Amino acid sequence: MRVPVLLVVLLALAGCGDDAPQPEPGVTKPAPPAPTPAPWRRCRLAGVKQAGGLTLYKGDLLVVCGKNDRAVRAFGVRDLQPGTELEGRSLAQQVTKDAMLMGGEPFALQGYKLEHLWAQKLDFQALAVQSPNFVYLGDRVRRVCYWGALLGDQTGRTDRVLIKGVFIVPGAKRTDTEAGDWRDKGPGLAGFASIGKGRASGDFYAVDRGASGGRLRIHRVNRFATRLGPVRVRHGYKGPLAADALSLHGRSFLLLHGAAPGTLSEASDPLAGETVGLKRLEAAPAPPAGETWTGMCHGPDGTLYLISNGAPAQLAWRAR
Repeated sequence: MRVPVLLVVLLALAGCGDDAPQPEPGVTKPAPPAPTPAPWRRCRLAGVKQAGGLTLYKGDLLVVCGKNDRAVRAFGVRDLQPGTELEGRSLAQQVTKDAMLMGGEPFALQGYKLEHLWAQKLDFQALAVQSPNFVYLGDRVRRVCYWGALLGDQTGRTDRVLIKGVFIVPGAKRTDTEAGDWRDKGPGLAGFASIGKGRASGDFYAVDRGASGGRLRIHRVNRFATRLGPVRVRHGYKGPLAADALSLHGRSFLLLHGAAPGTLSEASDPLAGETVGLKRLEAAPAPPAGETWTGMCHGPDGTLYLISNGAPAQLAWRAR
């Protein structure tokens, strides 16, 4: 009997012939190799010492100096060159002195004005910006946030910071208030991260440098001094988790924590619930000898930036 040619071809294509290869039992196709991460690049930032916070605004990296230095300096992202010491520019500061301290704590009922607090010793350890030009500076000493606007010259280049108000960041441990001491005696602020456009964009997050009761908390607040509740972080690390910096990219947190050089871990979407899980990603790059990373932020393209507390500070960055 003659077999139709078409039937023979179909049987061959279906692997039904005697010579058709058969997969070995229990053998799976190997996964493709993970992409090699881009290398870290580094440079020094002239005029920056004891850096406390880092963020991006209109093509500039903005850095705030801690330890009562208070300087805010700007460095063009396009000017970054590995192995160099980059000269930036210092932003002038204007202060609206009559603004009252805001917040839902007894500290806010003492009648302090912005000028009273600004005259004290400050230690800026957090920096964030929001559209269109809001800026937030976090003081570790009294756990307050100075907020205002970034302003530019006639060419549009950012050249000054206008401080408009001050409010309390929740979570302070004030143990000597009866003696009139309103300083925060807790682990202190480690960083701010602002929420991007379209996702509760008036809010931002503040992370503590240490854990409270063995559980790390990230506080969600807004510039109206409204506390919107803490985000609790679940993690599998032994002992309390101490953070050094915080960034928010897309729908995930990135935390820098642990002993030098530090560990980079990712937390799930903070707007999805009151508790987020933490997943280790990788070790941070080694900081210069005797220094630690104290600030972190993401660029719009996903580039990650880290800054150290050296003098001058070292900047490390890596493309996504």
